[in-house]
Amino acid sequence: MIRAHNRFWYFLKKTPLVFPRAPAGAEPPFLAAAGLHDVYAAIWREAGPLRRLFFRLTRLAFLAWLPGRARSLARAHALPPDRAAAVLALSRARFLDPRDAIVQDLKTEAEAALYVRRFEEAAISRRLNPQYWNGTCEMDDKAAFAARCARHGLPHPPLRAICRKGRIEARSFPEAPELFVKPMFGTGGFGVGVVSASGHDGLPALEVRLRCDAGAKADWIAQDRLRSHPDIADVTLKALSTVRVYTILNEARRAEIVSVALKLSTVPEALADNGAGVGIHVGVEPQTGLLTIGTGRAQSRMHERNPANGVLFRGRPLPRFREIVDLAVAAHDTAFPDYAYCGWDLAPTAERVWLIEGNAKASMVAAQRPNLRWMAPERWNDLLRLNIARH
Repeated sequence: MIRAHNRFWYFLKKTPLVFPRAPAGAEPPFLAAAGLHDVYAAIWREAGPLRRLFFRLTRLAFLAWLPGRARSLARAHALPPDRAAAVLALSRARFLDPRDAIVQDLKTEAEAALYVRRFEEAAISRRLNPQYWNGTCEMDDKAAFAARCARHGLPHPPLRAICRKGRIEARSFPEAPELFVKPMFGTGGFGVGVVSASGHDGLPALEVRLRCDAGAKADWIAQDRLRSHPDIADVTLKALSTVRVYTILNEARRAEIVSVALKLSTVPEALADNGAGVGIHVGVEPQTGLLTIGTGRAQSRMHERNPANGVLFRGRPLPRFREIVDLAVAAHDTAFPDYAYCGWDLAPTAERVWLIEGNAKASMVAAQRPNLRWMAPERWNDLLRLNIARH
């Protein structure tokens, strides 16, 4: 049965702002990513006495939380004592989650100053893409996203069936032997499933099968189950691997690519390539399309092979790389120009490149993760600052 994404809890977790205020007189006064100091300065100026008190208390609580957090992560990642001490010192100095310092292998304050932290993501996203937070986001609603893609002729897998408020509607016969069913709302590959699409006499029979296998308590969509391109099938396991392409509007208000990564599942039976701890993000050379190395969101180790089967991916070309990046730019420029910052999931298959999803609150941490470094960090921050100023 397809499970609903707990949207209330998800938004509640993203509400608090861990304010990166430095001690009085320190420079810089806000320990945020480069280019975002003005944003926090404006928040501080606009805050009343009670909110400023809340920010100060949050800062103290964060600093009190750091030692225990750093110790537990040092044990989990088997860090030597000197590295563990350096991680804690850097986290204190730059208001940084120790996990970010470990995963990104950050060693200096200069490196940390370029890094957009997890606690900053929601605040930035609210400024850049308010649609996600006010209930008008057509990326968050997968049926609405499919409709907008169709209006602009983007290659999005057709909706074979949808379920809304307990009513299942089969729209067309699938061309694949299985349907991939996922919640209408939600992120991270949560609650997905596969339903057989063969042996049905008509759409009503298909609706019966979907009600039996997918359920009708959660809103969902069903599409043909796609398979990864044969050139990377040996490393992608059971899940369809997608390429996450991040685009931001530039000075000309055109989409510009700032990060590209292939998402791989590392759990043989997983149906999705992302989700909580089941995948890694593999870097992609922006000029050549060659795969480099990658890591997961809770890992400190870099991989050049899929840990699940040992198949090497480093140095291999990403199939249909140019089609992938061109489609991401076209999607942003033609169909979603009202969003300042987007994370696109695109799937190269034997037949073509499919635009699977768009993300208005795409993880900035994941964008920066591949290779332990990221594409043009100064440019990344310049475009974030540019778009924040526009909003």
